[in-house]
Order: sequence, then structure tokens, then C-alpha cells
Amino acid sequence: MFLRTAFVAMTSLALSATANAGICLEADVERDNLAEADRKGGLTLLTGEIEDKGGQVGAPCDATWTVGHIKLGQSVTVTARKGDQVHKVTAEAMGDLPRVYSQLAHSMVTGESLSQATDRSNVTRAQAEGRRVKTEYMPTLMFGATAYPPAGVVAAPTFGGGFRVEQDTWAIDGNMRFVLLGIDPDGQVPDEDVAFGGHLNVLRFVAPLASSTPFYGAGIGYGMMGNAEGDSPVSSGFEARGFAGYEWGRNSSMRLFSQLDVTAPLYSTGYEYWSPTIGLSIGFAWKPPPRNNGVNWAAILF
Repeated sequence: MFLRTAFVAMTSLALSATANAGICLEADVERDNLAEADRKGGLTLLTGEIEDKGGQVGAPCDATWTVGHIKLGQSVTVTARKGDQVHKVTAEAMGDLPRVYSQLAHSMVTGESLSQATDRSNVTRAQAEGRRVKTEYMPTLMFGATAYPPAGVVAAPTFGGGFRVEQDTWAIDGNMRFVLLGIDPDGQVPDEDVAFGGHLNVLRFVAPLASSTPFYGAGIGYGMMGNAEGDSPVSSGFEARGFAGYEWGRNSSMRLFSQLDVTAPLYSTGYEYWSPTIGLSIGFAWKPPPRNNGVNWAAILF
């Protein structure tokens, strides 16, 4: 009986100690640049958030968190440290601090990461709006050569141009190309044999933040090829395109790129056998400088 009573008593004391263990908060005075009143008010709000989430603040301390605020302009970055564990959240304005404290309190009480501490009631303004990737709008010009086996063995001159919308990783490119199909196998020069098409392409940059990077992509469009003088029928239809290349100068307003592409006509070309065209070209894209006294057509259209 005595042993049973002693065991129950020891278990009760252990549970009581665990239940009374709380979270202690300390101000990081050396790094905190908030006014004293704002700092004390912030710790008071954080204490209330911890208690609302089922935690206990005060000794005996199971965990001690050091809390600091760095105010820069209107934004305030709150940092909570416990040993090697660091939580950091930025409020764009002082009015966002209660929601920041709510997220920190959730992590302190539950041990979950900050990514799991956000819900509809405590999401900050910056988290709700998200961070938009910078978008750049640029016209492009291209020159190169295209080989089309049914029309000849000599690469044909190729001209093209279009418009490109670039982000860090992805780009959308719309362009049109004009190809003089070159010399046919019997040595004659059918200058009037041409190919023309427009395509919408999606590009992916391998190194999104680098000033120079490889890229690859694919697209679809509509094209036609044949004899412009009417001696042979002009064939037309949808085309699929795949390409890979390299772009230089992504950190400037003028970009230079080179690419190899394969365009497969999804229609009968009218020649003896079906074949894709293979093109190699160089081009440049120019990013116009912003104008304060003009109409920004790119912003209006896109």
C-alpha cells in the first residue's frame, strides 16, 4: 500500500511539474530598436496569444524565447530565438504585428514550423497578397537559316520577329517567320518557294537568376509553304515546334540569344515526302525604358 501511494504521489508531482512548466519571454534589448512602450506592448500581446493557444507564460520555464524587433521604415521584422531555433516574420506595418504574434505563438506552443502556423485569421497583408514575379515585355528580331529537305539541301535565309514576355523562370514568346526555301535538288533556284508561319511558344530558363542561361521550350502555331507564284499549290495548317538555345544579357535592357528549333508541319506539305524544318538563328530582344510622360502600351495590353 505504501509503495502504491508513493508511486501515485510521485506521478502526480511529475505531471504537476510538467503542467506548470511554461514559456518565458525575454526582450532582445541589444538588437531591438522599437520604442520601450511599443516593445513592452508587443511582448504583452505575444503573451496573450500564447495563453489563447493553450500555453502558459512564466516560471518555471520549459523554454525561453528571446524576442526582438527591427523597424525599418514602416515594416517591422520580429525575430524569436530559442537556442538554434529561429523564427522570423515581417509585418509591413505596425498594425500587422498582432497577426505576426499569433503565428509565433502557435509555433512556440505546438512546436510546428511557421509555415504550419498560418490560417485565415492571422495571415499578414504581405502573405495574403503574395510576392509577384517581375515581368518584362520585349520586342524581338531574328535572323538565321532553315533547312527543309524536300525543297533543297542548301539552308534557306530566315527572318522573324515577335514579342516576348519574360519572368525569372518562364517566358511566353509570340513570333512570325518568313523562309525562302532555297535551292531544290536539281539545282534550280525557285525563288518564289516560301514558307511563312506564326507561333506561340513557352520557354523555360535553366538558370532563372543568371545573366546568361540556356533555355528550352515548345510551341504551336499555323504555317504555310509552297509556290508564291501559283505554279504549285500552297499547303497550310497547324505546326508544332520544339527548340533549345542560349540567352545572354538578361540583366540588361538588350538581350542576345541563339536557338536551334525543329518545326513539324501537322499537314501535308505538297512535296514528295513529309519532313520537319530545322532552323538555326540568332536574335536580340530589346526592353524599352519606362516612360513617365507616355502611354505604357505593354501594361495596357498585358
